[in-house]
Amino acid sequence: MEREQNQKNNMYKKVLAFFGDFVAVFANFKRLTDEIKQFVGFNGELDDHIQKQRLSSAGVTGKKGNIFADTVVRTVRASRKALVYAKDQEDEILIALFDVRESDFYREEADEEMASVKNIFDAMVPIANTLVTDYGVDAEDLPEIDKGIKGYAEIEGDTGKVIAAGKAATIGIKENMRVADESLVIIDDLLINTYDVSNPDMVAEYKGVRRMDNIGIRHTGIYALLRNKSTGKPIEGGLMKVTGYDGKEAVSDINGSAKIERMRAGTYHVVFDAEGFVGMDILMIVTRGEHLDITVEMEVG
Repeated sequence: MEREQNQKNNMYKKVLAFFGDFVAVFANFKRLTDEIKQFVGFNGELDDHIQKQRLSSAGVTGKKGNIFADTVVRTVRASRKALVYAKDQEDEILIALFDVRESDFYREEADEEMASVKNIFDAMVPIANTLVTDYGVDAEDLPEIDKGIKGYAEIEGDTGKVIAAGKAATIGIKENMRVADESLVIIDDLLINTYDVSNPDMVAEYKGVRRMDNIGIRHTGIYALLRNKSTGKPIEGGLMKVTGYDGKEAVSDINGSAKIERMRAGTYHVVFDAEGFVGMDILMIVTRGEHLDITVEMEVG
């Protein structure tokens, strides 16, 4: 996935956890709970597309891809428990071998990663009884890992299908994020405007998890935070517009954040407008390869 898609997916997962924590609060609000169920469903479909894209990147798809994914899940599940055994034994070699996560198996070609799975499996076999008896490793996992390693090796790959699956997954990710975003806008309207007075702490937490973290490389541009000068509260729906620059503009979100990216370096007049507030025109210097962070305090007018 692209950087922004990763950020958005991380935000989705935080929102899902929030809904789980506060489900009792709005359990009787049918329209809101129905929309949350929709959002949960969109996320399940999104996870499927992401998994297919990851498998495509690893060079596998179809039945071979399913075997790979299932074997990796079982291997990681057993490895995390085997890691405790290795630490108890102070065995540095086993610690390094068993200290793995699912993401570790999607960095190279699947054939190479499956070789790593086999190395882990081979190290578990001599201590299998101890792992099952004392460390809670599922007795079915090791035989299934062995079966997965052998089954994976028996199936020939299909490059054409891998490429096609990757393209379909990419399209699926974009579409699912589009409908998930639309669902979240409805949830925003229902949740925030219903509970902002009766449960302000919950609403504040919701706004926090709805925020996308800006990580990685940022493009040249302006990141603005619009605030009510009197109260300090964020201004949602405010307009930020760069005059004379292809009409680029952005609207602030529920956190008062607005951003315009991919700008050319230069000096610009940036106009801020919001309903019920006095408009502002600020002169800003944008430097190539950097983003300009600014907090805009607007007066009520």
